[in-house]
Amino acid sequence: MPIINPMYLYLIEVLHNLDVVNNLVFITLAFATCAFGALYIIDEQAREGIRANKSKAVILLVAFAISGMIIILVPTKDAMYKMLLAYYVTTDNIQIVNDAIKGNLQDYLNMLGETVKNMR
Repeated sequence: MPIINPMYLYLIEVLHNLDVVNNLVFITLAFATCAFGALYIIDEQAREGIRANKSKAVILLVAFAISGMIIILVPTKDAMYKMLLAYYVTTDNIQIVNDAIKGNLQDYLNMLGETVKNMR
């Protein structure tokens, strides 16, 4: 049985891919928000058009805010791996692995010693 469930590694990859897509969406929404803001400030006719479609402008701003919050709150791939390791790597687990390695190493050294003795 694996120490770390492979499903967690898969979920990290899925979240990373979603984060990449969200970054593209955020950049697109940022350009659109800046363009509409500039048009609103500069052009009177565009200002009237944006006021007429106020619900679409609000949807754009809400989508931009949500995408920004996702960028802020979703950890990076490296951070997710570090959190996973921090959860599984404890002092008790390190001691268990250390004892197992020492035991196996001693067994291997004994077998190697026996093999050398038999060869003589």
